[in-house]
Amino acid sequence: MNGFQKVTKIYNTGKYEGEFYDNKPNGQGTYTYNDGNKYSGQWKDGIKCGKGIFYFNNGDKYDGDWYNNKIEGKGIYYYSFGDKYEGEYKNGLKQGNGILYLRNGDKYIGQFNNNLKEGKGTCYFKSGDIYEGDWYRDVQHGYAKVYYHITNIWNEEFWENGRKKSIIKKIEK
Repeated sequence: MNGFQKVTKIYNTGKYEGEFYDNKPNGQGTYTYNDGNKYSGQWKDGIKCGKGIFYFNNGDKYDGDWYNNKIEGKGIYYYSFGDKYEGEYKNGLKQGNGILYLRNGDKYIGQFNNNLKEGKGTCYFKSGDIYEGDWYRDVQHGYAKVYYHITNIWNEEFWENGRKKSIIKKIEK
């Protein structure tokens, strides 16, 4: 089978339905895994490559770019528990710029490194407070401008490992 065809193929790990060329999935197709996971999207030489949607058996869903069988590029990840990440990926991890919407109403816009908030970012808390500044290993760490909704005050602050260490000064914004 060397020509381009639409096929249904059964494998040890699941079932592929879609375009097939040179004995491999190529083009659009859907692979339903035996464990309940499912990928529907673009294939190249038997690997996920291009745009696609992956439905995880735990209820999570990823919709976006794939390269060499990995989440790579831009996409949206919907967590079954209600959070959502929209942004850049590298080697299957959040890497670069993105937006994380938390089910509790908080929203983080900023940089990610190896799946963690790291670098510059702003978190808008459901309470109305705002933290805009440095993050390291998923927590506030470094200099920041922080708005406190209840007092309507902006402070310049220094944070370490997720805890405020000092107020440098009150600022007008």
